[in-house]
Amino acid sequence: MKVFFITDLFENRIKCWVKDDEKFFKTAATRKILGVVKHNTVTVISGNSGMGKTATSHHISLHLQQHEGYQILPITDPMDIEKYYIKGLAQIFVFDDMCGVFSVDQHLINSWDKVSSQILTFSKEQKHFRILVTCRLQITKNSKFEKLSDKLNMKSCNLLSKDLAYTNDEQLKIASCHMDLEHVHQLSRVIISGLDMFPFLCDMFGRSEKKDMKMFEFPIQYFKEQFDHMQYQNEECFLGLALLVIYNNTIKTNVFIDESIDTGFKKILKEVFECLGLSNRPSKLYVLKQLKTLIDTYITSYIENNESIITSKHARVFDLLSLYFGKKMTKTLVKYATPDFISDRIQFESLEEVHDEYTIMIPPCLEHLYFDRMEAEIMRNNFYDVFGNTQSHFELYQEQFIDFFSEKKDIMEKLLHNRWPLYLSSMYGCGIFVQFLLEQHKNTPSNLLQDSSDESSFEISIIDDDTEDDCTDLNRRQIKRINAPLVVACTEGNLQIVQTLVKYGYDIDCVKPGLLFPLYAACYCGHTDIVQYLLACNCKVDLEDHNGQTALHGACMKNNKDIVSILLGKGFNINKQGFKKETPLFIACTWGNLDVVSILLKYNCDITICNILSESPLHIACKNGHKDIVKVLIRNKCDVNVINELGRTALHEACTRYFRYLLDEEEDTWSSENEEDDIQCEEPTVENDINVIEDILPFNSTETFRKEIIEILLHNKVNPCITDCFVILHFI
Repeated sequence: MKVFFITDLFENRIKCWVKDDEKFFKTAATRKILGVVKHNTVTVISGNSGMGKTATSHHISLHLQQHEGYQILPITDPMDIEKYYIKGLAQIFVFDDMCGVFSVDQHLINSWDKVSSQILTFSKEQKHFRILVTCRLQITKNSKFEKLSDKLNMKSCNLLSKDLAYTNDEQLKIASCHMDLEHVHQLSRVIISGLDMFPFLCDMFGRSEKKDMKMFEFPIQYFKEQFDHMQYQNEECFLGLALLVIYNNTIKTNVFIDESIDTGFKKILKEVFECLGLSNRPSKLYVLKQLKTLIDTYITSYIENNESIITSKHARVFDLLSLYFGKKMTKTLVKYATPDFISDRIQFESLEEVHDEYTIMIPPCLEHLYFDRMEAEIMRNNFYDVFGNTQSHFELYQEQFIDFFSEKKDIMEKLLHNRWPLYLSSMYGCGIFVQFLLEQHKNTPSNLLQDSSDESSFEISIIDDDTEDDCTDLNRRQIKRINAPLVVACTEGNLQIVQTLVKYGYDIDCVKPGLLFPLYAACYCGHTDIVQYLLACNCKVDLEDHNGQTALHGACMKNNKDIVSILLGKGFNINKQGFKKETPLFIACTWGNLDVVSILLKYNCDITICNILSESPLHIACKNGHKDIVKVLIRNKCDVNVINELGRTALHEACTRYFRYLLDEEEDTWSSENEEDDIQCEEPTVENDINVIEDILPFNSTETFRKEIIEILLHNKVNPCITDCFVILHFI
C-alpha cells in the first residue's frame, strides 16, 4: 500500500521529467556519472546554474527506473528519506540544490546532519538504496558543505572538471536537440566556450517563439528585453512573474482563489501592481490564468500535498527574474519578499564586496528600508535570517547594523534577552556582533553565563513551519547550555570568536550533557588553530564527556592526523577507553583511518586492549574490510587469535562477512543486461582533484579486500580451528 501511495505522490512530477528528457543528449559525462551513482550511496552533481545538473540527475534516475526497477522519489526535505524509505525496494531519492541555492542554508545542513545516521543504516541494509543530489559550485566550496560531504561519504561529480566537461562536439549535439541546423551553424566555438549555462540557453531557445541568437551572445540583456516586452504586451503574465519573485519561486495557486490562505496576498498584489506602473488592475483569477500560459516556457507547476504549486522552469530562469525585478521594484521586494529571499540574494553596494552577477545590489539610499525589514524579522524572532544572511559576515555590514539598532531600546532588549543572536553570530563568524553583544551583556543584568530555564530567552521563529523542528532541533538542545556559543564557534572554526568568548569568561573546560566540550568540538571538526589556542590556554588534558570520550577519540574518529599528533605530543592518554571501552586505536581501526593508526602505533599505544565485547582492533578492522590496517596491526605483532565474547576470532569476522556477500550475489536479481548501448556504465576516471569523481571502486571492492584479508590472516599463523569453524573451512 505504501509503495502505491508514494508512486502516486510523485507521478505528475516524474511525468514532466519524462517529457523534458525527450530532448536530453547523453554525453560521456552522463555515462560516467551513471557509473558513480551505481557504485555509491550518495552522489552529488555540481556545477554552475544552467549547466545541466538537474537534467542529468533526472535522466539518470529515469534510466535506473526503466532498466533496473528503481522507484524515483523527488524530495525537497532530507527528512523525507526516512519517511519514504522502504526496505527491500530499489529506491533513488533525488534532491535539487541540496544545501541551498545562493548560499548555504543552515536549515538544510541541519536536516541532512540529522538524517545522516539513518542514511548510513539504510545503505547497509539495502544494496539498491541511492541518493542523487545537485549543488551549485559555490556551495560545494563552503566548509559546512565539505563537512556534510565527508559525513555522508558523498561522491562528487563536477561538470566543470576536466573529466566531465562537455566537448565542443557534445555541445553542438546538445544544441541540435533544441535548434534547427541553420541556428546550430551560427554557434561559434567562442560563444559556446564562454557559456557555462549553454544547455539552459539551448532549451530556452527551443521554447522561444522568436529565434534570436542574441540569447547566446548577451543572455542577461536578452532576457531583460524579453521581460520589458512582456510588460507592455501581457501585463498579467508580467505581474504573475513579479509575484513569483516575491514568494521566492514557490507560489501556491490557491492564494489566487482563497483569501484565507494568505491574508496578505491581496495587499501584496496591489502594491506590486502599483510599483510596476501597470495600467489596468486585473482580478487575481485572471492573473493566475495568464500566468499558466507561461508553463513550459518560463514556469512549470506540480502537485504537492494536494496543492498546485507554480515555480520557475529552471533555477537560472528564477535568477534572471530575481535580478530583473530586483532592479524594477527594489523597495517593494525588500518590504514583502520572503525572508529567505532577502537573506540569500541581497547585498549592499556600499560594502564593495565580491558578489554573484545575479545578486540584487541595494544602493545606500535604500539601506534604511532593508534595516526596517530586519527590525520586523527581529520582532518575529526570525534570528536565522537576520544573523545568517549572505552579508552578515562582512565587518562593515555588522558595523552598519549596530549603528542602526544600538539606539533602539526595544530592539536591543530583544537582542540581549534572547540567546539566539549571540549563538548564531558565533556560528556564522560575525565577530563584531559577538563583541558588541558581549559588551552590552556586561553592562546589563544577565544570566548569559548560566544554564537557562527561561523559555522566553531562547524563543525562535522559523518562517517555514514544516522545517522548524527538523532544522533547529540540535541548536535548540544546545542553546540552553551555558557554553553553547563557545562550542558552536569551535565547531565552525571561528578562532577569533573563540578568543573573544574566552576573554569574556566562557569556560574552556565546561562539560554538559548533550553538548560537546570545546576541545572535543575543535578536534572532531579538524580546526587545528583552535586546538592549539585551547591547549595554550591550559585547557584540561584528557577531559571526558558523559560517555567517557576524550578529544583524542574525536580526532581519531575523523582522521585528523595533525591534531592527533599535537594531542599526543601534549601527553594525552593514548590508551584511554571511552564509550563501550573503545580506545583511540580501536576507533581509528573502526573507521579505516590508516594514517592515524600509524601515528598511534608510533607513540606505542597498547595494541592488545579490547572493547566491551572483547573485540580487538584486529577484529574490527577485519569486520569492516580495512586490509591495510590489518597488515599494519599484524606487522606490529598483534594477537591474531583473540576470541571475543561470541567466541569469534578476527578470521571469523572476515570470513562471515565475505560468505554473506557471496550469498547476496547469488540472490541478486538486479540486472542491466537490457540497457541501451549508448548509456552503458563506464568506470570513472580517478583523479586527485577533490572536485572530480573521487575514490570510485568497483561495487564489490570491499569484498575483494575481505578475501585478501582472509589470505593475510591464514599466512600469519591464525588458528582456523578455534571454536566453530564451519564458515572458515568453506574457504580453506
